[in-house]
Parts: sequence; structure tokens; C-alpha cells
Amino acid sequence: MARKYFKSKTEAKQALCDRKRNNVSCCDEIFKMPKGTRHAGQYAVCSHMEYLNTY
Repeated sequence: MARKYFKSKTEAKQALCDRKRNNVSCCDEIFKMPKGTRHAGQYAVCSHMEYLNTY
């Protein structure tokens, strides 16, 4: 299972680049988690549908 949350945007971009290079998932994006969530202020690397389900 790939790591989903990252503290910095550069870490998230690197993880997204690695996943696209290895064809883990083609529809992943970077989202910033809003206040009031469990991982507030962190960056999530996941699909849009998964982001909507976790938010």
C-alpha cells in the first residue's frame, strides 16, 4: 500500500511522479486536506473519488 499523506508539497509531487512512472495509478492527483480533517494541512496523493470519500 502506497503512502497517502505527505507533510510538504514537494514530497507529494515526488510521490506522484514515482507512481506515474511505475504505472501504479494513472488518475492520481495532489489535494491539500482542509481544516477539520484528520490530516489537516497535509497533502494527499490519491484519485479524486478517493479524496471525496475521505473528506
